[in-house]
Amino acid sequence: MIFASPSAIASQQRVADTFAQTGVIPFKVNVAPLWDGTFTNAINQCKEELIFGERNKKHESCLNM
Repeated sequence: MIFASPSAIASQQRVADTFAQTGVIPFKVNVAPLWDGTFTNAINQCKEELIFGERNKKHESCLNM
């Protein structure tokens, strides 16, 4: 799972632009509205806990991401 970083959105936009330029899709699209940053903070917190060994019962669900 990745969070909605500007680089991830830009990467997907480049793919969409290539598809539009080559005719795979009929027109240019803006992919930014397709991304949702709602869980960005939770994902980052889980990554820190798993990387730095700060896992506890409260965040045990981080292992399932």
